[in-house]
Amino acid sequence: MAPEAGLEREDVPASGRFVVKFKEKAGRSSAGRAHAYGKTAKDLGISVKEVRTTATGARVIETAATLDSTASEDLVAGLEANPDVAYVEPDPLLQPAAAAPNDELYELQWNFWEEQAGLRVPGAWDTGRGEGAVVAVVDTGITNHSDLTANVLPGYDMISDPAMSRDGNGRDPDAHDAGDWYGAYECGSNTGGSGSSWHGTHVAGIVAAVTGNGQGVAGVAPDAKVLPVRALGACGGYMSDIADGIIWAAGGTVPGVPANPNPADVVNMSLGGSGACSNTSQAAIDYAYNAGAAVVVAAGNENQDALNSNPANCEHVITVAASGREGNRAEYSNYGSVVDVTAPGGDMSTDFTSGIASTLNDGATVPGAESYFYSQGTSMAAPHVAGVAALMIAGSGGTMTPAAVEQRLKDTARPLPGVCTAGCGAGLVDAAAAVGSAPSPTPEPPVVEVVPKDVVFTDKDGTAADAYTVPSVEGVRYQANGKTVAAGSHPGSGTVVVTAAAQPGYGLQQGSTTEWSHAFSAAAIKVDTAAPSLAGSTVTPETLNLANGTDTVTVKVQVTDGTGAVAPSVSLEHAVTDETVGLGEMKLVSGDVKNGAWERAMTVPEGASAGTWDVTLYPLRDTLGNSSADFRNLGSVEVTAGNSAPEPSPSITSQGEIVAFDSHGQLWNYGHSGTGSSRVMIGASGWTTMDEIHTVDWNADGYIDIIAQAKSGRLYYYQAKRDGGFSRHTIGSSGWAPYDLTVTKWRAGDKYPVVIAKNSSTGKLYVYPNDSGTWLSPRYMLGSSGWSDYTLTAMDWDRDGQQDVVAKTPAGQLKLYRGNGSGKFISETRRIVGSSGWNSMSNIVTSNRYAGEGTAGLIARGSDGRLWYYQANKGSWASRALIGTGWSSYTVAGQ
Repeated sequence: MAPEAGLEREDVPASGRFVVKFKEKAGRSSAGRAHAYGKTAKDLGISVKEVRTTATGARVIETAATLDSTASEDLVAGLEANPDVAYVEPDPLLQPAAAAPNDELYELQWNFWEEQAGLRVPGAWDTGRGEGAVVAVVDTGITNHSDLTANVLPGYDMISDPAMSRDGNGRDPDAHDAGDWYGAYECGSNTGGSGSSWHGTHVAGIVAAVTGNGQGVAGVAPDAKVLPVRALGACGGYMSDIADGIIWAAGGTVPGVPANPNPADVVNMSLGGSGACSNTSQAAIDYAYNAGAAVVVAAGNENQDALNSNPANCEHVITVAASGREGNRAEYSNYGSVVDVTAPGGDMSTDFTSGIASTLNDGATVPGAESYFYSQGTSMAAPHVAGVAALMIAGSGGTMTPAAVEQRLKDTARPLPGVCTAGCGAGLVDAAAAVGSAPSPTPEPPVVEVVPKDVVFTDKDGTAADAYTVPSVEGVRYQANGKTVAAGSHPGSGTVVVTAAAQPGYGLQQGSTTEWSHAFSAAAIKVDTAAPSLAGSTVTPETLNLANGTDTVTVKVQVTDGTGAVAPSVSLEHAVTDETVGLGEMKLVSGDVKNGAWERAMTVPEGASAGTWDVTLYPLRDTLGNSSADFRNLGSVEVTAGNSAPEPSPSITSQGEIVAFDSHGQLWNYGHSGTGSSRVMIGASGWTTMDEIHTVDWNADGYIDIIAQAKSGRLYYYQAKRDGGFSRHTIGSSGWAPYDLTVTKWRAGDKYPVVIAKNSSTGKLYVYPNDSGTWLSPRYMLGSSGWSDYTLTAMDWDRDGQQDVVAKTPAGQLKLYRGNGSGKFISETRRIVGSSGWNSMSNIVTSNRYAGEGTAGLIARGSDGRLWYYQANKGSWASRALIGTGWSSYTVAGQ
C-alpha cells in the first residue's frame, strides 16, 4: 500500500531478492547452502549471492539481475525441490499506505470526540493516558517535531539498502526520516517521481502527539511513548527489513543490531502490499504476538477484500478498516472477513477538514520545517487503534495479552453510524468503552457547558457552490431539517433549518442560539474562479549597509481579489548562499481583503552575507482556494559591509579537468595537467563499483557533477556541492548493466545534458532526455540496430554548432554520425574519421575543454598505459598530445 499522494502504484518492479529458510541442521553449513543455490542457478542460467541472515534465521539471497514472474517462480520451485529447504519466497517491496495532501490544517480533531463517528477518546482519558506503554511505529521513521519529540524513544533504522535509505548508509541507530522521495522511473518504468511523504511522522502524531502543551494536535495515548522503527524508504521497504523491524521492536534479536532496551507493547504497521501473508512476515508477527505485543495493521486502501492484502491477512494481527466523518466505510478502505475493527481514517472527497489532522514536515525531499496536515487512509485508522490498545495495556498495568486486547476492542465496538455492507469487522472502535469508562446507559447530568457556533450559509444563487457550513464544536450535535449532519460543508438548496443540541455529558449554555435557517435562491450568478492579482509592489531600501549591525527591508504589495485574498507570504533570500530571512505572512495595513495594501518588515541580521538578496512573493491565494500558482521576484536588495559570501570550492572546478578512479576505488582530479604531482583526491573509496563515469554540469548550476554507471546496473547522479563533495541521487534503479554511455547536450537549445546509451545486447541506441536537471525523461530510439560493438563519444567534431557522435567500430575505425540539432542524425553516408589502429586503444572518452574553452576531442589510453589527447579541428584531428604515463589501472571519466 502507498500514500495516497503518490507512492501507490501498480507496477512495482521485481526486486530480484528472495528469502530462503533452510531446515535446522542443513542451514548451518555455508557450503551446503551454496550447493543448493548453485544447482538451481546453473539450471536457470543465472547467478545468485547470499546477502544476509534475517532475525528468524532465514537467508536473503539476491540474483544478479531482476527476474520476471516466470523466472522467479522457477527459482522458487527449484530451491524448494531441495529436501534441505523449508520454504522459499520472494522478498518484495512493501509501501506506506497513505500520504498527506498539501491543504492548510485547521486544528479540529473530530475523529477524537465527535459523537457521530468519532473514537470517543476524551471518555477514555478519564481512566488514563497511556503512561508506561510503548508503541512501535514501523514506518518511514520520524522527523523532529516540537509536538511529538518529547514522546519519542530512540529507535532504529532497519533499511538495509543504502540507496533506499536516503541517509547514505544501511542500517544504523538513527530512526529519523531522511525522506522517501524518488525520481521518475526510479521505482519502475511506469512510475513518476514523488516528494517525501513523512508518513511515519503523521502516524506517530496520531498515536502520541504531546497533549496539553498549548500547540498543535493531541494524541490518542498522549502519555505513551513512540518507538520509531524505520523500514520504509524510497520506493517502499523490503519485507525482510520490515520483518526484522517487528522482531526488534518486540524485544527480539536481529543479527548485527543492538538489543532494543524498550520492547513495544503495541506494534503499528500502516503499510502493506498485495498477495498472501508471507512466511517471513508471519514468523515475525508470531514472535511479537508471543512476546506480548499487540500488532495493529492497516487494512489497505484499494477498496478491495483485505484478504488480498498483506500483512492485513496475516494471523495474530488486528486489522483496521477506515471510516469517514459520517460513519460510513471510507470509499478507499479495504473490507471483508479479515477486518477486525474500524476506526476513523478520514474522507476528504468533499471536504479536506474531514481528514485526519496530525504532525508532519514541510520538506519536499529532505526534512524542512515542522508542520501539521490533514491526511486520509487506513494508515490513519490503524494508529487510532494502536493508541487505544496502549491505553488499555497501560490501564491493566501491562497484563493484557494481545488476544485480550483484540477481543476487548471487538466486544466494546459500536455499530458504524453509516453504511458498510462489505465487512467492517466488529464495528467502530469505542475508546471509552474499551478502557472501561464508557458512559452509563442512564444519562448523567450535564457536566460541561458549551456554546454552539453559528452555521454559515453561502448562497451563490443556484450554483454548485451553494452550501451551508456546520462548525465543529465539542459536545454539540447539529441537525439539518431533522437529520444529524457532520461538521463541514454541505450542499444547500431550498430552505435549510439547522438546529443544535447537546451531546451526552454536555449542556448548552443558557441563552445560546440553537437554530439557523436560510432559503437558498435559485437564480444563478457568476462564481469567482479567478486568482488574486498583484496590482503593485515596492521594496525599500534597494541598498543596505550592515556596518552598524542589523537593518530592515520593508516589502509592500497591493493585492486585489473578487472574493478576498488571504495574507500573502514573502521571503528574502541571498542569491548565492541561500541564506533566507523574514519568511512569513504580510500584514494588511490599508484597504480590505478585496483591495488592500499588505506589508512585511524583514530584518537582515548582523553578519549576513554581502551581495544580492532577492525578495520572493509566494503564490497568491483567496478564501475560495483560487491560487496564482507562481512565485514572483519583487526586486532585490544590495547588501554591503556584511560578510562576503565565500568563494565556491567544488571538487571539480571546470569542465575539461581530468577525473579518474584507480584500482583502489579512489577518485582523483588531475586538473588539466594529467600529472600525479597536481592531483587532488575527491573520492576516498568505493569507485571501483562503477563501470564508467562522466563529468558534466547535469543541473546547469555552474558546478561540475558526475554521472556514474554502477556494475550493479544502477545509474547515479553525483550532484556537486558548492564547497566540495557530492550528493548522490539514483536516477536509474536497475537495468543499466548492458548499456554503454556518453553524456552531452545533444539537441540545439538543450538546457541540460542528456544520456546517449547503446544496449550491448540488442544493438539499439537510445537518448534519455534530462528535462528537469535531475531525473531522466522517457527515452527515444536514435539507432534501431547494429550498435552492439561500438564505443560511443559525443562532440561537435566538425564545428558546425551541432553535437555529433564519433563511434569506434569493431574494425578499429572511427566513424562520424553528424547530429542535426533536433535530436537525430543527418541522413548521409557516414564518414570514417579514424582509419585504423583504434582497437589498440581503450578507455576512449569524450573530452570537452581540456585544451581550453571551445576545444573538443577524445582522450584514450594505449596498451602501454600512456594517456593521449586527440583534438578535433573541424574536419581533421590535430597531432595527438601525451597527457601522461602509468594510466593502466585507472578509469578516466568522459567530459
